Amino acid sequence: PNCRYVVQFSDDVTVYPTPHQSNYPPSVHSSIWPNADEFSQNIFRNKLEFAYDKFNWIEATEEGGMVSQAEILKMMTAAEAIKNPKKQQSKKTNCECEHQHKE
Repeated sequence: PNCRYVVQFSDDVTVYPTPHQSNYPPSVHSSIWPNADEFSQNIFRNKLEFAYDKFNWIEATEEGGMVSQAEILKMMTAAEAIKNPKKQQSKKTNCECEHQHKE
């Protein structure tokens, strides 16, 4: 079938005033707007995600297709353990040696 998508705007609208951000109580303000640290973290995360998508915004991964930071950390830790099993063992041995020397 020949489908056409059409966007239409109504002439009848209701206008709601939007208060300035300084008019919100701190608890509401903090739930809507990020602080400087959160803002920086979001920028860093967005840059990583955009790089992952090869800087192609048209083919960008949707939120549901993304992996959480906790899952990435688990995968990286597991990959490091597989890649360097002796390194993981030597760390444990060093800790045991240090613990024995302290007694």
